Amino acid sequence: MFDVKAICDGRITLACVSNPFSMVEASAALDRIRSGEIAGADMASPVLVDVRTVRLAQLPTAEFVTYFRRRARGGIARTGNLMVCLCDDSGSFGMLRMFGIMADLEGVRPEDNYFVTENLEEAALWLTQRAGFDDAVRADVIAETEAIRSSLPA
Repeated sequence: MFDVKAICDGRITLACVSNPFSMVEASAALDRIRSGEIAGADMASPVLVDVRTVRLAQLPTAEFVTYFRRRARGGIARTGNLMVCLCDDSGSFGMLRMFGIMADLEGVRPEDNYFVTENLEEAALWLTQRAGFDDAVRADVIAETEAIRSSLPA
């Protein structure tokens, strides 16, 4: 499941990922953002992806490669937006680091605009500082992420 919402008065896009999950769902969510189907979310917004309930090391690497090649061929190259990924296990951390490198190599997102952490406070700090938002927005990112995550199935 890939639940996408605009948070912090539309300044940040939050994607909460839970099982069952596939990169096909990630592509579908991206298409919904591009089409304007998700109110307030857009391709230029800073993004927080919360995968704390998913074990990404179980996904085939080929799914990630296919996802990026599809994005690059679909004209969604180098959005330049910031992305922070939040996980809670070392296998997902490694997959997400690889995800960032592949995004850069495929021309989707510069690696400098991508960060992976296992700590929500660190994720919010990195994202809001890089985007130029103040401490109030950082606190909102944390509160809204936790509220949305707790409303989803585990």
